[in-house]
Amino acid sequence: MAQTTLKFEALDAAGRLVRKRRVPLFTRYTFRDELQGLLGNVGFRVVHLFRDYNRNQYDGTGEMIVVAQRLDQGLRKLDDRA
Repeated sequence: MAQTTLKFEALDAAGRLVRKRRVPLFTRYTFRDELQGLLGNVGFRVVHLFRDYNRNQYDGTGEMIVVAQRLDQGLRKLDDRA
C-alpha cells in the first residue's frame, strides 16, 4: 500500500490563491486475475487490457490500463468518443 497526497489550489481571476486543499490517496498494486475477480463481484467485466495510452495490447509487463464494462449496459466502440 502506498500513500500519496494530492494537492489542489484554486485561484481567482487575478491569479491569487483563494483555496488550498490536500487529499490523501491510498493505492496498491493489483494483479490481473485479482482485479478481474473484484470487478466481477460488483457487476463489471474487463473488455480491454492495454499497456499504454497508444492502446497497445497488454503483454504482462509494466503498467496495465483496464477498460471495464458494467454487465447491464452495452458497450460502445472504443473509438466512439463521448
